[in-house]
Amino acid sequence: MTAQQQIESWILNFLSKPNSVFNNLPPCPYAKQAWLDGKVEVIETGVKHLEQQICKILETFPDDKDLVMFVLDPNEVSYEQLELISKQYKNEKFALLKDHPNECETVKDVVLNNGKYAIIFVQRREELIRTRKELADSGYYDNFDPAYKKEVLSK
Repeated sequence: MTAQQQIESWILNFLSKPNSVFNNLPPCPYAKQAWLDGKVEVIETGVKHLEQQICKILETFPDDKDLVMFVLDPNEVSYEQLELISKQYKNEKFALLKDHPNECETVKDVVLNNGKYAIIFVQRREELIRTRKELADSGYYDNFDPAYKKEVLSK
């Protein structure tokens, strides 16, 4: 299965399925529609070119996309490297979030990671703030550990 197919499967078969932990919303309520509408761009890359590609996307983020995902081999980049890069390049306009198989993200007993790839997600901060507010109002975050919730909402 290609990275694109693996990501699609994760979105359609996990991130989009309602779950009681998230007040019967999917772990990522907006992922499926964005994927089906072609608003997600998946870029397979190596760590050698990652920062250059992030800079380019930050300068020329596609108007027709909601999310750009940089997908890497997790053996090539550590969670700590992803963390540093996401902090270095985030700005007022864009948020950079990360996922790595070696850093498990869970809410109650639900593991959110894709489990196969290291990923940096780039999305417009304004949209992220808007959707987080909608989710907060829906009870989505009610089962989050307070420290994890604070960390998630601060990015």
